[in-house]
Amino acid sequence: MYKRQGLFNGTGSNADGTPIYDLDRTPTRHEAVTMLVRLLGKESDAKYGKWELPFTDVDAWAKPYVGYAYANGLTAGTGAATYSGGASVTSAQYITFVLRALGYTSGVDFEWDRAWELSDEIGLTVAAMTRRRRSLRAATWRSSPIARCRSALRTPTRRFPRR
Repeated sequence: MYKRQGLFNGTGSNADGTPIYDLDRTPTRHEAVTMLVRLLGKESDAKYGKWELPFTDVDAWAKPYVGYAYANGLTAGTGAATYSGGASVTSAQYITFVLRALGYTSGVDFEWDRAWELSDEIGLTVAAMTRRRRSLRAATWRSSPIARCRSALRTPTRRFPRR
């Protein structure tokens, strides 16, 4: 379903042409932000945009996605000139990406290193499920962003809260 909708393309193909998803491995920051841009329906905007990035370590294939996300306040670097796109994305980082996409502002509505507090409150995540992931270094499996994307579709945005 997600592949058909263009949200999740996988990491390659088997000999018979079926996609390989690698759901039991941790996605990179590049892969996580790509999934988010696709979820937002902005892949075309990302691919055809002209993005200025302060980061010197973004892979060529990921530049449109990171560029779109950076220009729209969905992601930030890990340093002034580094994005660390090849590094594993942590649960806190991915939840931060999604909260920003929902219109919440880190440093105002939540702190990125405690993003699960707001995500649990608004129903993006469930406290019992995220309790074990509350480390800044805790990685997430590739299947976890899929679950966060599915939850995000039902989660109130900052502009349109649940009543």
